[in-house]
Amino acid sequence: MKRLKVLTTPRVKTMLNSRVRHFRMKVPDTFYSEKNMAVLMESVRELDEGRGQEHELLDDA
Repeated sequence: MKRLKVLTTPRVKTMLNSRVRHFRMKVPDTFYSEKNMAVLMESVRELDEGRGQEHELLDDA
């Protein structure tokens, strides 16, 4: 089995040693979390049982 040579340019070494993230972390979408989905399902169940209130949509502004 061949050994792979690691490319270690000065820039790569600096990035690895700096302990700073040079890329963006992907943040999970909390809308689809188990907790939020349970709240949404309960709200749908309440609407289906006639316990909800109809209202106009709220503006974000």
